[in-house]
Amino acid sequence: MKIILVDDEPLFHKIFAMKYRSRIAAGEFSLESYEHGKACLDAIHAMGDQQRQEIIVIFSDINMPVMNGLEMLKELKQNYKDLPVVMVSAYSNEDTKDFISILGGIELIPKPVEFERISEIIEMLLAERKKGVATA
Repeated sequence: MKIILVDDEPLFHKIFAMKYRSRIAAGEFSLESYEHGKACLDAIHAMGDQQRQEIIVIFSDINMPVMNGLEMLKELKQNYKDLPVVMVSAYSNEDTKDFISILGGIELIPKPVEFERISEIIEMLLAERKKGVATA
């Protein structure tokens, strides 16, 4: 299982990896990082169905070069409706939250990020996944 992080700030990738290093080391999930939406989309398009099913969640910034997070979210949801996507941005307002919801995103987390909320989302999605496996 894997978490995907899309952000053009290298420091955010390092902090995220450090925050979850024990869980990554324990094999609970892996972390894949991309600098912009297009790099993430290209990687997801190249994955097989089974690899895509291993994605727990995609956390993405909004403002990035090449392809911003909202464009990426729109394309992801057109092609892979079931992929959970959470947007993370310093530019958080009600209109943006509403637009993310319309596009199919789970939530908008404001920066600076509260890792407690990110952990809650990860736990919620892992629990849903386990529940789905138990009922399948």
